[in-house]
Amino acid sequence: MASTHARFASLACTLFVALSGCVNVQPAAPMSLVAITYGGVQSPFDKNRAGVGAANSMPIKIGTPYSITYPPTTVRECNSDMTACAVGVVLLKSQIVLQKADANGATVLVNVNYRLDRQQVVRDSNMAVSIAVPAEVPTLHGSDRLERVVTLSYGNRRRVSFAHGVDFDVCIAPGDKYMQPVNGQCRFDDVVEGRATRESIQAL
Repeated sequence: MASTHARFASLACTLFVALSGCVNVQPAAPMSLVAITYGGVQSPFDKNRAGVGAANSMPIKIGTPYSITYPPTTVRECNSDMTACAVGVVLLKSQIVLQKADANGATVLVNVNYRLDRQQVVRDSNMAVSIAVPAEVPTLHGSDRLERVVTLSYGNRRRVSFAHGVDFDVCIAPGDKYMQPVNGQCRFDDVVEGRATRESIQAL
């Protein structure tokens, strides 16, 4: 009888260890990730310096599209002595879709639409914002679109550049409990303040 109890105890211990092992190999909770984007234009007076722009930070989850429309902004192209200029209003829209992620980086679908015309209007449920170039001013026109799947290492800023000094930047990083990038990653302060040249950020 004692031997039977001993065998039962040993079996129970083995079963407990096996079950404990199964618990230990369960996948970890998915990492919280944040996408930081920046849409802006270069200064018409110095092509290496930033003009007007807007940065956004948003938590992202696999398979969910995250879309942003940036404020319409005027851009201009002038002759060498700045005595004659053509002006346009640019509207930039972006969408980020997280496809997969691991400890080193994330694979995302990046979709950016660029439109340049005499007038742009942005509407939401509360208001409409409209910017237009006066009829007597020569106007810039154009459109472009980028759609690409890329794998980005965390904290690595990447850039898409369009005509007339318009840029779109994107960066992915793990997020803290406030859904801000950890360790100060993905900051665009140097871009906003004009301390970063266009060439200092790698193309997407």
